[in-house]
Amino acid sequence: MIKFAKKLLKTSNLIRISARQINTSNSSNTTQSQFSEKEGDLGFQPPLEDFEFDGNAFAVNAINFAKQKVKPKEVLQKENEYQLKLIRERIKFQGDPFELVEKDVNAVKDFAINNVIKTEYKQLELPAIYNMSLKGKNFRSAIMCMLARAIFNNNPQYQNVSSQFEQTKYYTQVKTLSACIELAHNASLLQGELIQAKRDMMKKGQVNTDKFDVDDYFGSYVSKTYYKTASMISLGCRGLGIIFDLDTEAQRKLFNFGANLGIAFQVHDDILDFTQNSEQLGKPAYNDIKEVKFFQQIFYQGIITAPLVYTFVEMQQQQSPNVYDFEQRLKRKFQEPGDVQFAIDHLFKSSGIEMADKLSIDYINESLLNLDSLLVEDTSQGQKHSIISIDKDVYAQALLGVALKVKTRKY
Repeated sequence: MIKFAKKLLKTSNLIRISARQINTSNSSNTTQSQFSEKEGDLGFQPPLEDFEFDGNAFAVNAINFAKQKVKPKEVLQKENEYQLKLIRERIKFQGDPFELVEKDVNAVKDFAINNVIKTEYKQLELPAIYNMSLKGKNFRSAIMCMLARAIFNNNPQYQNVSSQFEQTKYYTQVKTLSACIELAHNASLLQGELIQAKRDMMKKGQVNTDKFDVDDYFGSYVSKTYYKTASMISLGCRGLGIIFDLDTEAQRKLFNFGANLGIAFQVHDDILDFTQNSEQLGKPAYNDIKEVKFFQQIFYQGIITAPLVYTFVEMQQQQSPNVYDFEQRLKRKFQEPGDVQFAIDHLFKSSGIEMADKLSIDYINESLLNLDSLLVEDTSQGQKHSIISIDKDVYAQALLGVALKVKTRKY
């Protein structure tokens, strides 16, 4: 099992090598070849240079926000809703963005099952096929298909063979890349189970005597969030830049778009751990379970998320008499008896959830800024033009819809 997980977790090579096909294939047929069982041998050119993820750089907004004076809960709620309203006003597309690329996503699944999922570990091959066959939004591959079609539609140079995306080599290359992304994501879930099993055997409740450093925390939190959730999206989006032969600046913006959107998704997930009711999530909410058994399951993992840290920040600013106790429990990750109840009591009295909500919206806005500024050189005119047409192209509009659904989760 571990060997299988490690094999699929060669994520960067899989993604960059599969994207590299654009330089080695002259027709869509050449990309249909079977993947080699030899590790890393996909029959393509060596990978391109890496984009290093800088957790501290991506955490700047989170850190700066923690240094600002905390606003009342009601004010933050209104500001957050206004920011979401601005995103809604940009969306002209009416409908489910995921339905728009449902056919493409199904093609990715079929390609993965028929061409990619080949392993000597037969006891895992069937579960892998089962997972790929499940009906779902397939968030990562859906985003990639929307983005790929938006790029293709707005750039005539890609339409020399056909104006139909499905009839070009790019379509097969995008399927290959998306299949790698989905499989690497599934492998990361498997690896996560292995890591959690190891963590469960480790001793908990150890307290470090230093003060809790908010700046260090957010640098670490954003990095973990990137590798847990956002990396598959950002590497996939960057891979599209390679497929469409975009320059390094454009690839970087595609990478940043995916990273910011993925981080926003995970921050909102961390909020939902505390706010989503049992009807939506299948779990009891705070008011439904006074003994806090549900929240004990969350804290059991020993992971401290943004809502709790922003609660601590507010308690510091207000010089709460309980701030020292909260800090001590925060440092030991709320692992001792009574810690969970203490944390939840203070979380729901504070603006911690609303501050984390603002943070996730900030990441969404950052992701859209990267899309808005995607430019490419037009050699015939000597000028630059937008790589995608957000206001006109239906697939670019669908990307705005996905960004909004990161917050609303109304599918």
